[in-house]
Amino acid sequence: MMTRAIRRQVRHATEANITFLGALLRRFPEWAIWMPRQGQWTAVHVRYGFLPYPQAALFWVRAASARQLCAEVKRAERQPDAELRERSRRPSRIAGPS
Repeated sequence: MMTRAIRRQVRHATEANITFLGALLRRFPEWAIWMPRQGQWTAVHVRYGFLPYPQAALFWVRAASARQLCAEVKRAERQPDAELRERSRRPSRIAGPS
């Protein structure tokens, strides 16, 4: 049986998580974000340049707190930029006339 103090703690934690969730969704509107389950925040996004469909490549991010999730999502968003820069540096392999 839950005491009043425990119920108050649970309610406060839930309200805080909802506040963090709102802030994360405003900062990263294109990400799907789940509230903590067993202490883990989870976010997912379709790889950049792809349309969402069942076999689409996804970025999955997990973290122990909303702050850590924010940092991980930012890191995941920088990855495609780095991939695009790397591709632009490589010489293209377009076959020309032989």
